[in-house]
Amino acid sequence: MSHQFSALFHRDWYETMEHYQPGDELLRIARKLLPLAWKLTRQAFWFSVLPPASQLPRQGWKIHVSATPDNCEAILQQTAAFCIEREVAFKFSLDTYCVRLSTSPLMAREASGKFITIYPVHERHFCELIEALYPILRPFTGPYILSDKRYKDAEVLFYRYGGIIGMRRLSVAGDHRQLLLSPQGELAPDQRTPYWNPPVWVKDPFERVAGNTNETEEDDGTLKEGRYRIQEAIQLSVDGGVYLAIDTHITQKVIIKEARRFVNIDGQGRDATERLREEYRFLQQLQETGITPAPIDLFWDWEHLFLVEEYIPGMLLSAFIVRFLPLIKLDPEQQVIQDYIEKLKKIWCNLAQAIAVLHERGIIYGDFSLKNIIVSDSEQGTIRLIDLEGAWEDGSGLAASLITPGFSSPVLTKLSGKEQDMYAFGALLQGTLFPMNALLTLEPAAAKAFLDATSRDLGLPPEIPQLIEDCMNENRVKQLTPQQALAVIQHARFHQPEITAPIPPALSREDLLGAVGEILSYIHASADYTRTDRLFPADPLVFSTNPLSLAYGAAGVTYALALIEGEVPIRMRTWLLGQSFHQDQLPPGLYIGAAGIAWALWEMGLREVAVQTLRQTAQHPLLWDSADLFSGAAGYGLTCLRFALATQDADWLERARQVGEWLLHTKNAVHNEGYCWPDQDGRVHLGYARGASGIGLYLLYLGLITQETHFLETGSQAIAFDLAHLSVADEQGHLAVPRSFADPDDNVVLPYWLSGSAGIASVLLRFWRYTGESRYRDVLERLAPDTFCSYSVFPGLFQGLAGLGNFLLDAYQFTGEEHYLRRAQQAARGVLLFKLPRPQGLAFPGEHLLRITTDFGTGGAGIALFLHRLAGVAEGQYNFHFTLDHLLPEHLRRPVYISASLLFNT
Repeated sequence: MSHQFSALFHRDWYETMEHYQPGDELLRIARKLLPLAWKLTRQAFWFSVLPPASQLPRQGWKIHVSATPDNCEAILQQTAAFCIEREVAFKFSLDTYCVRLSTSPLMAREASGKFITIYPVHERHFCELIEALYPILRPFTGPYILSDKRYKDAEVLFYRYGGIIGMRRLSVAGDHRQLLLSPQGELAPDQRTPYWNPPVWVKDPFERVAGNTNETEEDDGTLKEGRYRIQEAIQLSVDGGVYLAIDTHITQKVIIKEARRFVNIDGQGRDATERLREEYRFLQQLQETGITPAPIDLFWDWEHLFLVEEYIPGMLLSAFIVRFLPLIKLDPEQQVIQDYIEKLKKIWCNLAQAIAVLHERGIIYGDFSLKNIIVSDSEQGTIRLIDLEGAWEDGSGLAASLITPGFSSPVLTKLSGKEQDMYAFGALLQGTLFPMNALLTLEPAAAKAFLDATSRDLGLPPEIPQLIEDCMNENRVKQLTPQQALAVIQHARFHQPEITAPIPPALSREDLLGAVGEILSYIHASADYTRTDRLFPADPLVFSTNPLSLAYGAAGVTYALALIEGEVPIRMRTWLLGQSFHQDQLPPGLYIGAAGIAWALWEMGLREVAVQTLRQTAQHPLLWDSADLFSGAAGYGLTCLRFALATQDADWLERARQVGEWLLHTKNAVHNEGYCWPDQDGRVHLGYARGASGIGLYLLYLGLITQETHFLETGSQAIAFDLAHLSVADEQGHLAVPRSFADPDDNVVLPYWLSGSAGIASVLLRFWRYTGESRYRDVLERLAPDTFCSYSVFPGLFQGLAGLGNFLLDAYQFTGEEHYLRRAQQAARGVLLFKLPRPQGLAFPGEHLLRITTDFGTGGAGIALFLHRLAGVAEGQYNFHFTLDHLLPEHLRRPVYISASLLFNT
């Protein structure tokens, strides 16, 4: 479940479909037809309908029916009557909004388009039912279901083999995987793909039936009788795709946009193909202006409409920001900042002129975003508008049909089309200073804090932030035209930035503790004891994993309360203890499962329950499915070490040693690089949470307790593996962690705790403290600057500023160097830019910034722990983030060389 989908159902929090209150238009139809003995229940997106004494099979052929918002009632009337007459189980979407949602870009491609599912009891029954349905549903039109095969020429009738009652199995990552049973009795994944993909042992009973189609048949990678040859898919969505292709008639690159019928139907009833046809018309009207790509072709191929347009070399405006924005660089010089502002000024002017051209021709763009604009020449600021799918003609009576969160006014209906474009212009300017626009859907007032900070740090003339505020004010925007905005930018007195020092003044202890208190107030007020799926507002992963985990669940939040407030309210403890701890529900790991819950219970004083929970985890069937610290055996082993130290029970140390021996046995030695532990799919990760660094830290702690050098040596080779894959970030030789070392074309680097520089540097610090070896310190000093951030896209602990700041406190406490403390203060200031005052206290957005979270990994609990530690830094406040640092020497020792073969390929 994506963050965007989860944000649909509550104003402030990520929620599940269960919290959506549907209309009754479809339910009325079913109720009118259903005999009293039939059972109707709601299941998330669906109403499920079962006949008396229904006995569904575990798996088999399923019939799917698609529909549009216009014909779904008629289709349900016919299909429900058919199923009831034959006493066949079925389910249908909750209401017409859900029918529309099922073909929106928010829906996964493999799940899109399904309106009704019918459950035959065996294959012969399936064949009989679908053939009997064929004449009933053949007159209807609807979207193609990508995961299925269409039956004959009935546009809304499809079928697929898969789970019916189904089998689910918990994974070590905490989610449940759907399984099928082969004829040989072996379990296999129920692969739900956006293309026809039946299990290998299944034969399609209609394979030779004329007219049966699926979208992947006879696809040779060309379109329009071979004229266009697809080179790569740039983007795939429910609507269709965007492709880079070659026009073989002129041997030039082109962009091809695809639209599918009856999908992503907007408020005016137009589907993706109708909007694409309109886009082609607008491109023709604008062809001589140079502000959009030139249109080349528009044609149908099978049931899809394709628009071919000029290929524009350059980079998306969003990519331009990532590449050049000084605020995410290390201590940028004033000239670097000035160069960026000069580039922006040209882009802003050209954008204002482009909007003026649109409005002079009576065109409203409608859906501006940082990804709908290409910067074709960054020195000249030359831009092209590349996506007119949401455009409409001024005065046509149409309205915004597609919008990007953060770039449209919260009072959209109060603004004319031209005023909406000018609001988006202001939002674009704000986004080029720092891309935090997604937060504006949750808290429009948050723009002011970021605008003030970025304008100060970039040295903008006051006319620019004032222009942005005017554009994004529902009253003042009414007096603005693109020409007036252009004049403001052209006449603004740009000058050298006023920054005299990169580090702002320190936050006071009182400021920090005041913020912590407000965060905890919000956490207490937001607890919902009536629910079982979660206790506190959290990342959507809480719903697909479990409600108790350290990372996203109640254990992480109550752990924070225990450390900061000294106790956890009895009502919270009662809720937590009342949930299922069964191994079918909880994986074994530290951050996502039972080991971490045991650690939190111990800190809450529930020590007998904690011990019992961890003892049972030793027998978990998934314990050895993963090696990593986040969800695998290393995290369980670390918890055993924590309990060994706390209880002096040698059994815990023996369990931890067992994990260590298993890690030694399962390591994968890579020549000249070190040791790694691939996951179950054979993928190798970098970093603290899922990579070799975190495993190395566990082995370091284990070696320190046991004094067994083979653990220390293996740990050193583990950190060596991650270090061998660091990339050089700049001319000064600073280092960074690539997002994917397996993909040479992926140039993204990550500074964060979860899988980036902060996590790996945390491990480096501890190896340096133990060994005293300068090689660790040397790499640390080249890697740590990647964490020196005042701004980041998220504020949280795992992938945000709080995690960076927490590492910087480690660095300060281990090295004693004051500049690390100043950088931690800097990170805290950046975190507080995201604060969302609420009557109940202080809240923070989670990942993707769309909704508030209070969990440990992404939200308020982790942020509160970081700010609390920073406030207590003078008292030596220890690292709350599941470390055992008291095992390390209090002072740096003389070098102890634990691995002569350690290599750094940086």
